Amino acid sequence: MNPPDNPEEQTDLYLGRWVAEMHGKIIAQGGTPEQALKAAQKSRYKEKPEIRFMHSPLNINLPPLYYEIRALLAGEEDVYLVGGAVRDIFADKPIRDLDFVVKRSAIKLARKVADSLGAVFYPLDSERDTGRILVNRPGQKQQVVDFAAFRGSNLDEDLKGRDFTINAMAINPKDQSVYDPLGGVADLRNKLLRSCSNSSFLDDPLRVIRAVRMALTLDLHIIPETRKLLKASVLNISNVSPERLRDEIIRILQGPKSSAGLKALDLLGALNIIFPELTQLKNTPQSKPHVHDVWSHSLSVVDHLESILAALSEEYHPETASNYFHGMMVLRIGRYRKQIAEHLSTNKLQGRSWREILFFAGLYHDIGKPKMAVQAEDGRIRFWGHEGVSAEISSVRARLLKMSNEEVERVQTIVQHHMRLHFHVGRLLKEKKMPSSRAVYRFFRDTGEAGVDICLLTLADLWATYENTLPEDTWVACLDVVRVFLEAWWEKTGEKVLPPRLIKGENIMRKLEIDSGPEVGMLIEAVREAQVIGTVHNSNEAIDYARKYLQRSRSGEIREYTNVNNTRLAYFQRPGRGVPLILVHGFPLDHTIWQPMIPYFDRNFWVINPDLPGYGLSGSPDHLDSMEGYADFLSGLMDSLRIRKAILAGHSMGGYAALAFAAKYPHRLAGLTLVSSRTSPDAPSQMESRLKMIEEIQNHGMKPVADQMAEKLSFDPGHHRYLRNLIENTPPQGAINSIKAMMNRQDTTEIARELDIPRLIIAGVKDALIPIAETRQMASYLVGSQYHEFDDVGHMPMLEVPELCSSAINNFFKTEKI
Repeated sequence: MNPPDNPEEQTDLYLGRWVAEMHGKIIAQGGTPEQALKAAQKSRYKEKPEIRFMHSPLNINLPPLYYEIRALLAGEEDVYLVGGAVRDIFADKPIRDLDFVVKRSAIKLARKVADSLGAVFYPLDSERDTGRILVNRPGQKQQVVDFAAFRGSNLDEDLKGRDFTINAMAINPKDQSVYDPLGGVADLRNKLLRSCSNSSFLDDPLRVIRAVRMALTLDLHIIPETRKLLKASVLNISNVSPERLRDEIIRILQGPKSSAGLKALDLLGALNIIFPELTQLKNTPQSKPHVHDVWSHSLSVVDHLESILAALSEEYHPETASNYFHGMMVLRIGRYRKQIAEHLSTNKLQGRSWREILFFAGLYHDIGKPKMAVQAEDGRIRFWGHEGVSAEISSVRARLLKMSNEEVERVQTIVQHHMRLHFHVGRLLKEKKMPSSRAVYRFFRDTGEAGVDICLLTLADLWATYENTLPEDTWVACLDVVRVFLEAWWEKTGEKVLPPRLIKGENIMRKLEIDSGPEVGMLIEAVREAQVIGTVHNSNEAIDYARKYLQRSRSGEIREYTNVNNTRLAYFQRPGRGVPLILVHGFPLDHTIWQPMIPYFDRNFWVINPDLPGYGLSGSPDHLDSMEGYADFLSGLMDSLRIRKAILAGHSMGGYAALAFAAKYPHRLAGLTLVSSRTSPDAPSQMESRLKMIEEIQNHGMKPVADQMAEKLSFDPGHHRYLRNLIENTPPQGAINSIKAMMNRQDTTEIARELDIPRLIIAGVKDALIPIAETRQMASYLVGSQYHEFDDVGHMPMLEVPELCSSAINNFFKTEKI
């Protein structure tokens, strides 16, 4: 080694290193005193050089707390600052948390320092002699200080047993000298990530994930030798505790480049171990306007979330809004940047914020799509009902990662409702209608604070759907919709989100003479909605409104809407204390066929009476040609009403939909009633008749169908005019979709026979569409089911004998004690 002649050059060259000097000249250097001495002895083995540390300005970014602790440690021996804080000094990054190692009695020393600082102390790991100090000071973020005993007999063994060379450095607080036995400073300057030893990842497999995070965070290149060790240790990740996995994944989601981190984990083979569900997304294509498969779309959502939050951050920089779409976003919702930052940063749990939970939800928002993918006749792939399945899968993964109950609920809410704003965007584009006050109120009623996260996810989701093909008007419409919801949440809370309560439950019970129960909650909620839309202004108006609402509710006349699979679904309900009973109408009818029965239903039933998609007051999806599709809508309706299990009563085609639901969602079915329905598929002759019916509808509308069916549906002529009018007013496309779905249905006899739930079959002896002999044969095959038939009744028992039909349902399910 030839040291420079110029003393100043010599000093600069060895700043931050230990050097060996002879006669005023540096003859060797190293990362520790021992290394410098050993290097010197190679050429001057008979002489004894002077070993000293070449100081550099290390205090540039050390926090004030460090100097307070340094003063308290003045009388202590063998105490060193280690880990990330030392690394960040040389990386010129801000330092918040501090880690110290000590030869022995670390917990005792930590308690002593905590007492002097007036901070919180607790033993972090008594077995490993590790204590933690939490320093909370007004106007400052919480600071964490850990004290741990050496892992090994001395500092050198402790450092060499760490994960990466850039983390294997220490500073002696007494003289600010640096110990760098593995060349961490050089690796950091050269942008290299190197493991401390060949056994580093075997000693702790979590370091595989940490390597990816460190490389991304510090823009480092993982050297080939370390990369080989990473791949060889991937399978051992399964041995890491869920809590430690969670914390490391959260750090990756904290960014930057979190999607790149996920891709790197995937390339290493680690993602399949950490998030096994995600690998299914790779093989799930999507139809236009999507430009990605589900996997690439999910990663793109994470990317766009990062860029959107950067553009909306409090530290606003013009370049973050240089992109046209970012610029439009900043113009429309940039005024909420401070509120967004505060919203995402709040979380009581150490080391985690709602920002990372949002990114996790974004990654998992479409996780149910592979399970729900269906290719329609037109070749398009649809995922009806994927929100509910995605919410369930994502919440299970969150629990397995030991997230808190509050975090699991937040993830589930975001994923469950992530399509709701897309519906409003579509409506604004097609109908030029902004979200109503009622829609805004209901959205935040169902989502709470997570509604803000959904607004942000909607922007990222839309952008990731189109990428560079994103139409300007679509983006602007999405921004306008998001602005309406954010404005309501942060500027009009008392008007549109949480209006002041005008009446209490006890007032309603006393004034309306009703007992406590679901009706009371329903009426309070109805009054609050009436406040939001401006119908009710004071307590007297509130009581009058509640009285009228109660009367209509008990008759099943209250119309409500929800959005399922991006389609508006209308339903009517009568609250009750007991199990939900969902009434599914047949073809080509609507919810009104069940209305005569509602007054006779047992008061305990929570009766829900929807219009299927394409019928009555419900919207019609672009394409729906399977009974499974109708089952998905029923499941979505249950999700929106927060119903886990329900009895389904299906009439005719409604029975086919209920049977498809039984096949697809058996865990959500509490009981099954088939009214004038069958489990067998269409015979060839029936298919021919249905094809002719489609042709007639396409050429002449619904009148030919009304001519063919009105008199066949009911044995009682008194219902024929009503049925004719009902059929003629059915939207033709909804009817065509249903006909195709009926033609495509499978034989569900075995499914119905094996169901381990109460099953009830109701039929009319005079049914002109399904011969009674066929129904009796089906009932005999479904062993364990109960069968009711009514004389002089046709295909419509709910219209012809509503009291007897409802009595059969009441008595059966009361006996079964559901």
